Amino acid sequence: MIDAFLRLFILFFLLLVVGFLSWSWREIAEASTGVVLFVLFLLEWGYGAFFEILFRGQTPGKAALSLRVVRADGSPAGVQDLLLRNLLRGADVLPVWALPWLPAFAVPTFAVGVLVMFLDPRLRRLGDLVGGTLVVQESRAHLRDTAPIKPPLTEKERAGLPLHLGLSAEERRVLEDFVRRRQQLGRARAEELAEMFAPTLKERVDLRAETSERLLVLAYAAMVRRRDE
Repeated sequence: MIDAFLRLFILFFLLLVVGFLSWSWREIAEASTGVVLFVLFLLEWGYGAFFEILFRGQTPGKAALSLRVVRADGSPAGVQDLLLRNLLRGADVLPVWALPWLPAFAVPTFAVGVLVMFLDPRLRRLGDLVGGTLVVQESRAHLRDTAPIKPPLTEKERAGLPLHLGLSAEERRVLEDFVRRRQQLGRARAEELAEMFAPTLKERVDLRAETSERLLVLAYAAMVRRRDE
C-alpha cells in the first residue's frame, strides 16, 4: 500500500506537469496521451525493479516494513533476479474483470498471484518463483548490531587481522550479508558461496584461513574492528 500510494503520487504529479505543458504548447497536447501511457508503463514495470536494484532488494514500502528481497538460498538478490521478479508482476493480476458500466476500465482480480502463493510452501508469487527470489522480514534491532562470529576468533586469528582491507562499499555489503546469513545456509552452501569471493580477497589482503568461509569471517571481523575504532 505504501508503494502504491507513492506510485499514485508520482503519477498525479506527472499528470499535473503534462497538463500544464499541454495547456501551454499545442505540440505537447497532441502527444500527451502517449506521454501518460509511457509514464504508466514505467511505474508499473520499472518502479519495483528500480528501487530494489538501487537499495539491495527494497522498495520504499519494503524498507518501511523491514522487508527485503533475497535469493531463495538467503544470499543477496542480483540485478537479473530482481528484473525477472518484476517483469512477471503483470501476470499476478490476471485475469482482469472488465467493468460493464465503464468499458475503458478493468479491475485486476489477482487470481493468478493468489493461486501461485497458495500452492507454494514459501508463499512466493510467480515472479519470485521464476526469479528464484524470496521476500523476508528483517529485524531492525539485529541489523544495527554486528553479526555474531561463531566460533569466536582465536588469539592467533585476532593478532593476524589486517589493518586495512581496501574493500569497496559494495564488497563490504556483500561481506556483511554473507556473514549474517551463513548460519542459515548450511556449511556446504556457505563454503560454496564463500569461494566466489575468497580468491579475490586473498590476492589483495594478507589473510589466511583453513576454509573460504572462515576467511570471509576473518575479513568481516577486521572490517568491523576498524569501523568500531
